[in-house]
Amino acid sequence: EGATAMDKYLLPLLEKQPGKKTIALQYYAAVFGATRAEQLKRDLKSYPNISIVAQGNISGTDPEGSTAANVHAQLIQYPKLSVIDSTFDSPTVVAARVVQQRYPGQSFPQPPLVVGFNVLPSSLVDIRNGTIDAIVDAPFEAQAWIAADQAAGYFARQKAPAKADPTTYPIKMIE
Repeated sequence: EGATAMDKYLLPLLEKQPGKKTIALQYYAAVFGATRAEQLKRDLKSYPNISIVAQGNISGTDPEGSTAANVHAQLIQYPKLSVIDSTFDSPTVVAARVVQQRYPGQSFPQPPLVVGFNVLPSSLVDIRNGTIDAIVDAPFEAQAWIAADQAAGYFARQKAPAKADPTTYPIKMIE
């Protein structure tokens, strides 16, 4: 659901811009990253003027360094890039800072939008100063308590864990 929420925000916003729009995807090869990337690809089928032109792989051993290198290269190769979309949290901050260094004091459509997932204390600063344009967040703490509650129910009463049930837990579970 998080990727869908991001795409519902991002793609109509881009569609309002004239001409062809391009996305550089900062891809993290974990299940959540793959899920977010695949959802974007599915949602792009309804937007023929928007395409992914570059995909930078985020290294699990050096997410910040690999993202900085990816974004630098992508901004050079695609000077009219519309969006940098990160499927992982800390690389979003790195992407925003690389964009800010390359385009100081400018705003969309030049430089590209920077979007991502999961708010960090450092990304809050970038959201407030406008260098990160959008982040989809999830209530991880609540999800952890739900998992603990379901585990306790299983061990105490052999009650099998259920998928998200809004009548039991009034929050939406994502990805």
